[in-house]
Amino acid sequence: MQASITDTPQARSAFRKQRKIRSIQIWSGLAVLLAIALGLGNALAQQDTRSAAGDRLELAHRHNRQGIDFARKGQYLGAIKEFRQALQLRPEYAEAHYNLALALDSAGELDQALEELRAAVRLSADSAIIHLRLGVALLKKYNLDEAVAELRQAIKLDPKSAEAHYDLGLALGQRGDLEGAAAKFRQALRLRPSFAQAQSRLGVALRRQGRERETLEAFRAAVRLAPDDPEAHYNLGLALRARGESQAALSEFESAIRLKPDFEKARYNRAVILREEGKREAALAEARSVEQFSKFRKDLAEAKSLTVSASERLKQNDFDGALSDTRAALGLWNENPVAYYLAGLAWSGKGDAVRARMNLEEAVELKDDYAEAHNSLGRVLWEQQNRRRAIEEFDKAIAVVPDFPEAHFNRGLAAAELGEFLRAQSEFREALDLRPDYLEARLSLALTYQQKKDYEAAIQILREALRQQPDAAEVRNNLGLVLLEKGDKQAASEELHQAIRLKPEFAQAHYNLGLVLRQQGDARAAAAEFHRAQNLNPALTPP
Repeated sequence: MQASITDTPQARSAFRKQRKIRSIQIWSGLAVLLAIALGLGNALAQQDTRSAAGDRLELAHRHNRQGIDFARKGQYLGAIKEFRQALQLRPEYAEAHYNLALALDSAGELDQALEELRAAVRLSADSAIIHLRLGVALLKKYNLDEAVAELRQAIKLDPKSAEAHYDLGLALGQRGDLEGAAAKFRQALRLRPSFAQAQSRLGVALRRQGRERETLEAFRAAVRLAPDDPEAHYNLGLALRARGESQAALSEFESAIRLKPDFEKARYNRAVILREEGKREAALAEARSVEQFSKFRKDLAEAKSLTVSASERLKQNDFDGALSDTRAALGLWNENPVAYYLAGLAWSGKGDAVRARMNLEEAVELKDDYAEAHNSLGRVLWEQQNRRRAIEEFDKAIAVVPDFPEAHFNRGLAAAELGEFLRAQSEFREALDLRPDYLEARLSLALTYQQKKDYEAAIQILREALRQQPDAAEVRNNLGLVLLEKGDKQAASEELHQAIRLKPEFAQAHYNLGLVLRQQGDARAAAAEFHRAQNLNPALTPP
């Protein structure tokens, strides 16, 4: 949140501008990037079978056909070569651009695939399938606004495309519009009642909205549509367990395990239920069986390593690098709350509050006692003007870890901005008790007294801060402001000159010194300070 409690630039300077903390959301807690639902073999466009005039045109068709044959066999490098040769002969060949894009995507070259899909759209703007595939590719890149636009265009061109409605539901879900997502999944099911993936995703959207009864109905329907899908049984098991139906949940987890013996999440939940029922030996046996899956352990270790790397990248403000690491970590273990938390911080750092919120919500959903995630989620929610939820998250962080100074500080900022100065003072003092060198908390505490015009208390707090950090220019700036408001212009001038000496390009201090000089009757010197302040920070216009 923006750390301020007044509208004056002087007062705003005293509050910390909290670092914006923002990644990737693998919406629904289920794994992975989207697959091309129709499959490459079926989706690769067939060229016009009519005879084409000219040898170059016929040769281009031939290379396109050969590329399709390679792709159907999974030989994507050969397919890419053939499609490129087709395009050398016929650059405006939309189908070859499209097919090349699908082959590049299958080969892991998503950026190049996007370029080819954009070219295909330019050449064949009325093709619903090309808009659909471009939307899916943009969704993989988490370019949600463009993805939504392309998928809406695909639906406009082909309103009966169940897949387009489904993929638009995925995009809306990742954008935080769970109701819109659920509506699109329902539309996909109306168009294709046997669409098991849409039924499962509908259940996820409903679960994220806390609609337990409808969630259960959706997952029961998913199991009916795909009785051999272990994920469907697993999701139904989770829904049953959330409603306290442990035995029915256990049955679903066991069905998931029968279908997929190395299904670690299902085995883990089965072990939890057995332990809750007092079947300790059976629970231990299940736990040991989980440990036998070496690939999972390897993936887990790699995911943890990537998570550590993401954390280090965040310390260097390398947000893109952190997102790359968290994306890879979640690909290996998609129930990693720390990876979601770090992704949330990275997206916040990039200025994307929507994705930050989604990742942080996923983190606290996976680990309800994750105090840091609750605290960061509160900051993002405050930034989105969702004050009630933000305060709830700060309170949860404090309830989980009562001695969490940053959570007390943020709760204090929230109270201060709402005008609840007594509560704010209590929270700031708690933060300072836990961390006496917490400069932002001390500055904020002083500001609450300044707002109430209790200048002596504010001065005492700021002088205590100077005893701890005598070279803190921010403290001297704020002390100068308090002294000015109290009417001690000489003392205010001395503190502001000290602030500028410590930090020569401190725009706010120059501006505030200009205020002092103006009150002292030195208009020329005041104008010089205002000019200097505005040069350093154009937002600081002279009064």
